[in-house]
Amino acid sequence: MVNNSLIDAKRIAKNTLLLYVRMALVMLTTLYTSRILLQVLGFEDYGIYNVVAGIVVMFSFLNSSMSVSVQRFLSYALGQNNHIEFRSYFSNAIYIHILIAFVIALLAEFVGRYFFNILVIPEQRINAAYWIFQFSIFSFVVSVCQTPFMAAILANERMGIYAYVGLFEVFCKLAIIYVLRMDLLYDRLQCYGILVFLITLLIAIIYISYCLICFSDCRSLQKINKKLFIKIFSFSSWNFMGAFSLVAVNQGINIILNLFFGPVVNAARGIAYQINSALTSFVYNIQSAINPQIIKLYAAGHSLEMLELTFRACKYCYFLLFLFSFPFLFYSQFILELWLGQVPQYASIFCKLILVSSLLDSLSGPIATAQQATGNIKYYQFWVSCTLISNVPLSYIGVHLTDNPKVVFIIYIIISFFALFLRYCILHKSISIRSNRLFMSILAKIAIVTLITLFLGAFINLSLDKFMKNEFVSFILFISLTLIINIVSLYYLGLDAMEKNYIKKKIHSFI
Repeated sequence: MVNNSLIDAKRIAKNTLLLYVRMALVMLTTLYTSRILLQVLGFEDYGIYNVVAGIVVMFSFLNSSMSVSVQRFLSYALGQNNHIEFRSYFSNAIYIHILIAFVIALLAEFVGRYFFNILVIPEQRINAAYWIFQFSIFSFVVSVCQTPFMAAILANERMGIYAYVGLFEVFCKLAIIYVLRMDLLYDRLQCYGILVFLITLLIAIIYISYCLICFSDCRSLQKINKKLFIKIFSFSSWNFMGAFSLVAVNQGINIILNLFFGPVVNAARGIAYQINSALTSFVYNIQSAINPQIIKLYAAGHSLEMLELTFRACKYCYFLLFLFSFPFLFYSQFILELWLGQVPQYASIFCKLILVSSLLDSLSGPIATAQQATGNIKYYQFWVSCTLISNVPLSYIGVHLTDNPKVVFIIYIIISFFALFLRYCILHKSISIRSNRLFMSILAKIAIVTLITLFLGAFINLSLDKFMKNEFVSFILFISLTLIINIVSLYYLGLDAMEKNYIKKKIHSFI
């Protein structure tokens, strides 16, 4: 019998709520600023920024893999209540990230020049694209250097700082839009790159200052410990492979679309990913609140409780994303027109396909965290990375044969489906606890809720199209009706008895 008292539901709920406050502010601002930014820069410059800045993002696998590794070690140390080990890991992580920042800057400069020769960029915008590239490198280096401090905040589960900094970030983004709409003597695209860098630098200073003030373990910088340095790097080397595969897939697809269809299709993909990023932040928030407890449970020797929390997290992440993505699966074109006014070709269908792939990926996130907690990532990263990176050659072949940009996202969905079950099989082997029944019961609930709500949603959509002439009224009715259907389906078909009782108690406590 699983001891649910070991799972700090109150802290998870509090941290999730704080992260949702931040998310709501950032999401609303992102939706507004993206629309204005597209109008101010235009489709061409917006697409150029998306693909050029994406070259720098290609190197994020070095930073993201280290971030996951450092957070794992810090959370593990806290799970064992070992503050001496925490300070040692934190100090060595700072040295490692300074080294990584230097390496990334060199690699980006070297590789970036090669990509500049093959990308489709109008000749008159080459200079602007070059400066965007340089300031993207500066911004990325700053982000790398702040990573150990962000990992310390997450490991200590201090999510409140995100809400406050998120509010500050909202004002900064609005200020950028205000500046760009002025009659500038400078190139707007270059100005945008400079302002993004300055905000990135300022936010990094805030996070670093917070850690130095609030966490005594972060104040003293210890000497390099060769054993820990090698241990972190050894663990991270396999995370490098996993992170590289994700970046290679995202940017590889972006470059393939650019080579075959030009920057306008890159702009359509960029807009679709703006929607996707806003919606998947719901998943990121709850997962960020749960991840430290998954690692701490395993560190404390409670593997069964960790597995239950992991699989419940899979379900919660999927249902949250499904609930908020549902209107976009049926009304993406209308929503984009309402948001942007003029919508690039393919943006609507890209949005739908990307959201479907994100729904599958939302099930994989908690499983990946559980695997990180075990420390056995060599076999996991090798096979999952090889599976994911197959997207790039298959997408190239698919586009070459069909001359249709949609095929790259269809291929991604199929591969994500297989990758999900591959992740579970490897985790099941690593933990050596029989969990097939629990995992399959959660997948069954997800499948039932998804099929029923999609069927009813399609029926409502067809009925409204037939009898309603006003598309806006039809849209409002669709959201209202499907929201009720989704909530009822999630409660009665998606939750178990314990989860229903927990919700009932919370409702009664507010009445």
